[in-house]
Amino acid sequence: MSTQTLKKKEKTKAIFRGVAGAAIMRIVFALLFIQLLDYPPLKVVGALMLFWVAAKLYKQLRNNEETENKVHGHGSFWHAI
Repeated sequence: MSTQTLKKKEKTKAIFRGVAGAAIMRIVFALLFIQLLDYPPLKVVGALMLFWVAAKLYKQLRNNEETENKVHGHGSFWHAI
């Protein structure tokens, strides 16, 4: 979408650079997070966050047992996340 107004040659170059940049960033971030996972306190924080999410889902499932299974939309981007 961002390349729609570019000339064909520039468009191809911009798309290639964008894809290459995204691939490089994914590799760099993966290597960074692999290093961070060797740090024990981050494992504890991650486990606590996972437990918190599981508890919220369990609570939500228990509350929804009494009502019909309906899909509810959210009012904002952050509520949807």
